Amino acid sequence: MFKTFLSVLLALTFLTACSTRPTQYTVDPEVTIPAKKNEQSLSFMVSVLTPEKINQQEQNKIFLQADDDFANRVKQNLVSALTQNGYQVGSNKHFVDYQLTFDFTKLQAVITQGMVKDEIAVNGNLTIIANDKTRQFSKAFKVNNGLTVALKSNYAEVTGLVNKTVSELIRIGLEDKDFNQFVQSKSE
Repeated sequence: MFKTFLSVLLALTFLTACSTRPTQYTVDPEVTIPAKKNEQSLSFMVSVLTPEKINQQEQNKIFLQADDDFANRVKQNLVSALTQNGYQVGSNKHFVDYQLTFDFTKLQAVITQGMVKDEIAVNGNLTIIANDKTRQFSKAFKVNNGLTVALKSNYAEVTGLVNKTVSELIRIGLEDKDFNQFVQSKSE
Protein backbone atom coordinates (compact mmCIF):
# COMPACT_ATOMS: atom_id res chain seq x y z
CA MET A 1 0.00 0.00 0.00
CA PHE A 2 2.72 2.47 0.96
CA LYS A 3 4.75 1.57 -2.14
CA THR A 4 1.72 2.22 -4.35
CA PHE A 5 1.09 5.57 -2.70
CA LEU A 6 4.75 6.51 -2.98
CA SER A 7 4.94 5.55 -6.66
CA VAL A 8 1.77 7.53 -7.47
CA LEU A 9 3.16 10.52 -5.59
CA LEU A 10 6.47 10.29 -7.44
CA ALA A 11 4.70 9.96 -10.79
CA LEU A 12 2.57 13.05 -10.11
CA THR A 13 5.62 15.01 -8.98
CA PHE A 14 7.49 13.95 -12.12
CA LEU A 15 4.59 14.90 -14.41
CA THR A 16 4.21 18.27 -12.71
CA ALA A 17 7.93 18.93 -12.92
CA CYS A 18 7.95 18.13 -16.65
CA SER A 19 5.05 20.40 -17.54
CA THR A 20 5.91 23.65 -19.22
CA ARG A 21 5.06 27.13 -18.04
CA PRO A 22 2.87 29.31 -20.22
CA THR A 23 4.45 31.90 -22.51
CA GLN A 24 1.30 33.81 -23.44
CA TYR A 25 -2.16 34.59 -22.12
CA THR A 26 -5.63 35.31 -23.43
CA VAL A 27 -8.12 37.79 -22.07
CA ASP A 28 -11.86 37.83 -21.66
CA PRO A 29 -12.36 40.63 -19.13
CA GLU A 30 -15.55 41.29 -17.26
CA VAL A 31 -16.62 44.84 -18.10
CA THR A 32 -19.00 46.77 -15.89
CA ILE A 33 -20.24 50.18 -16.97
CA PRO A 34 -21.45 52.73 -14.40
CA ALA A 35 -25.12 53.65 -14.58
CA LYS A 36 -26.00 56.54 -16.85
CA LYS A 37 -26.18 59.85 -15.04
CA ASN A 38 -28.45 61.55 -17.54
CA GLU A 39 -31.08 60.69 -20.06
CA GLN A 40 -29.20 61.89 -23.14
CA SER A 41 -27.80 59.07 -25.20
CA LEU A 42 -24.07 59.28 -25.86
CA SER A 43 -22.26 57.54 -28.66
CA PHE A 44 -18.72 56.16 -28.62
CA MET A 45 -16.16 54.74 -30.98
CA VAL A 46 -13.93 52.27 -29.11
CA SER A 47 -10.38 51.21 -29.91
CA VAL A 48 -7.98 49.09 -27.89
CA LEU A 49 -4.19 49.04 -28.06
CA THR A 50 -2.49 45.70 -27.36
CA PRO A 51 0.31 45.24 -24.82
CA GLU A 52 3.76 45.65 -26.31
CA LYS A 53 5.72 42.50 -27.04
CA ILE A 54 8.55 42.13 -24.55
CA ASN A 55 11.75 40.65 -25.93
CA GLN A 56 13.57 40.98 -22.64
CA GLN A 57 15.12 37.89 -21.07
CA GLU A 58 16.21 37.47 -17.49
CA GLN A 59 17.27 34.41 -15.62
CA ASN A 60 14.31 32.73 -13.89
CA LYS A 61 11.78 35.09 -15.47
CA ILE A 62 9.28 34.52 -18.27
CA PHE A 63 7.80 37.67 -19.82
CA LEU A 64 4.39 36.60 -21.08
CA GLN A 65 2.94 37.82 -24.36
CA ALA A 66 -0.68 38.71 -25.05
CA ASP A 67 -2.30 36.49 -27.65
CA ASP A 68 -3.11 37.97 -31.05
CA ASP A 69 -6.78 38.46 -30.15
CA PHE A 70 -6.22 40.71 -27.09
CA ALA A 71 -7.51 43.95 -28.65
CA ASN A 72 -10.52 42.29 -30.31
CA ARG A 73 -11.67 40.53 -27.14
CA VAL A 74 -11.34 43.59 -24.92
CA LYS A 75 -13.08 45.78 -27.52
CA GLN A 76 -15.87 43.24 -27.98
CA ASN A 77 -16.53 43.11 -24.22
CA LEU A 78 -16.43 46.93 -23.94
CA VAL A 79 -18.84 47.40 -26.85
CA SER A 80 -21.19 44.77 -25.47
CA ALA A 81 -21.24 46.40 -22.02
CA LEU A 82 -21.77 49.89 -23.47
CA THR A 83 -24.68 48.80 -25.67
CA GLN A 84 -26.29 46.83 -22.83
CA ASN A 85 -26.24 50.02 -20.76
CA GLY A 86 -27.98 52.09 -23.41
CA TYR A 87 -25.01 53.76 -25.05
CA GLN A 88 -24.55 53.80 -28.79
CA VAL A 89 -21.37 52.50 -30.38
CA GLY A 90 -20.24 53.45 -33.86
CA SER A 91 -17.25 52.85 -36.09
CA ASN A 92 -16.96 56.27 -37.75
CA LYS A 93 -15.37 59.02 -35.68
CA HIS A 94 -17.37 61.68 -37.49
CA PHE A 95 -20.71 60.29 -36.30
CA VAL A 96 -20.00 59.65 -32.60
CA ASP A 97 -19.77 61.95 -29.59
CA TYR A 98 -16.52 60.46 -28.29
CA GLN A 99 -13.61 58.40 -29.51
CA LEU A 100 -12.34 56.21 -26.66
CA THR A 101 -8.93 54.57 -26.77
CA PHE A 102 -7.99 52.01 -24.14
CA ASP A 103 -4.19 51.87 -24.24
CA PHE A 104 -2.84 48.68 -22.67
CA THR A 105 0.63 48.95 -24.28
CA LYS A 106 2.36 49.04 -20.86
CA LEU A 107 0.54 46.01 -19.41
CA GLN A 108 3.08 43.39 -18.37
CA ALA A 109 2.76 39.84 -17.05
CA VAL A 110 5.80 38.02 -15.67
CA ILE A 111 6.42 34.61 -14.13
CA THR A 112 9.34 34.41 -11.70
CA GLN A 113 10.37 30.77 -11.58
CA GLY A 114 11.35 29.06 -8.37
CA MET A 115 12.29 25.55 -7.33
CA VAL A 116 9.13 24.89 -5.33
CA LYS A 117 6.93 27.83 -6.30
CA ASP A 118 6.31 30.36 -9.06
CA GLU A 119 5.30 33.95 -8.61
CA ILE A 120 3.04 35.53 -11.22
CA ALA A 121 2.99 39.32 -11.35
CA VAL A 122 0.74 41.42 -13.55
CA ASN A 123 1.65 45.09 -13.70
CA GLY A 124 -1.45 46.64 -15.15
CA ASN A 125 -1.21 50.01 -16.83
CA LEU A 126 -4.10 51.51 -18.75
CA THR A 127 -4.36 54.95 -20.29
CA ILE A 128 -7.82 56.03 -21.35
CA ILE A 129 -7.86 58.67 -24.06
CA ALA A 130 -11.19 60.31 -24.89
CA ASN A 131 -11.66 62.78 -27.72
CA ASP A 132 -14.67 64.74 -28.79
CA LYS A 133 -14.63 67.09 -31.73
CA THR A 134 -12.80 69.87 -29.83
CA ARG A 135 -11.27 68.47 -26.63
CA GLN A 136 -9.10 65.60 -25.40
CA PHE A 137 -8.95 63.81 -22.07
CA SER A 138 -6.19 61.41 -21.05
CA LYS A 139 -5.61 59.66 -17.75
CA ALA A 140 -3.48 56.70 -16.68
CA PHE A 141 -4.51 54.02 -14.22
CA LYS A 142 -2.40 51.36 -12.52
CA VAL A 143 -3.31 48.06 -10.86
CA ASN A 144 -0.77 45.43 -9.80
CA ASN A 145 -1.77 41.89 -8.88
CA GLY A 146 0.32 38.92 -7.86
CA LEU A 147 -0.11 35.25 -7.19
CA THR A 148 2.22 32.66 -5.67
CA VAL A 149 1.59 29.09 -6.80
CA ALA A 150 3.07 25.79 -5.72
CA LEU A 151 5.47 24.15 -8.16
CA LYS A 152 4.84 25.57 -11.66
CA SER A 153 2.31 28.11 -12.77
CA ASN A 154 -0.18 27.08 -15.41
CA TYR A 155 -2.13 28.77 -18.18
CA ALA A 156 -5.36 29.04 -16.16
CA GLU A 157 -3.64 30.79 -13.25
CA VAL A 158 -1.91 33.29 -15.54
CA THR A 159 -5.04 33.98 -17.60
CA GLY A 160 -7.16 34.37 -14.46
CA LEU A 161 -4.78 36.92 -12.95
CA VAL A 162 -4.47 38.90 -16.20
CA ASN A 163 -8.27 38.95 -16.63
CA LYS A 164 -8.71 40.14 -13.06
CA THR A 165 -6.20 42.95 -13.62
CA VAL A 166 -7.63 44.07 -16.98
CA SER A 167 -11.18 44.00 -15.57
CA GLU A 168 -10.12 46.11 -12.57
CA LEU A 169 -8.34 48.62 -14.80
CA ILE A 170 -11.37 49.06 -17.05
CA ARG A 171 -13.73 49.39 -14.07
CA ILE A 172 -11.52 51.97 -12.31
CA GLY A 173 -11.08 53.93 -15.54
CA LEU A 174 -14.76 54.03 -16.41
CA GLU A 175 -15.75 54.95 -12.85
CA ASP A 176 -13.14 57.72 -12.64
CA LYS A 177 -14.64 61.06 -11.62
CA ASP A 178 -12.52 63.10 -14.06
CA PHE A 179 -13.38 60.81 -16.99
CA ASN A 180 -17.09 60.97 -16.20
CA GLN A 181 -17.02 64.76 -15.85
CA PHE A 182 -15.36 65.01 -19.26
CA VAL A 183 -17.97 62.76 -20.88
CA GLN A 184 -20.93 64.35 -19.09
CA SER A 185 -19.80 67.91 -19.92
CA LYS A 186 -20.75 67.25 -23.55
CA SER A 187 -24.37 66.69 -22.60
CA GLU A 188 -24.80 69.73 -20.35
